[in-house]
Amino acid sequence: MGEFVIAKRSNGEYQFSLNTGHSQLMLASEGYKATQGCENGIESVRKNALELTKFDLKTTSNGKPNFNLNACNDEIIGISQMHTSIA
Repeated sequence: MGEFVIAKRSNGEYQFSLNTGHSQLMLASEGYKATQGCENGIESVRKNALELTKFDLKTTSNGKPNFNLNACNDEIIGISQMHTSIA
């Protein structure tokens, strides 16, 4: 699937990212107050990424496609980077 990385933001919150095998950002999370929140978010990605219905395809204001990965309660778990094409 890729590699999860937890990092501390300048505001003191923690965020996880999912990177490809080539260290490119695939998905970034919201900020969490503690690393445990990040770990819970990572488990949610592992669970929900198996269901295509959890992916919400979007188009940015400049026309580039990206997606949100949603949890069972429809909250956004992570947001992808912008891509050059839908493929």
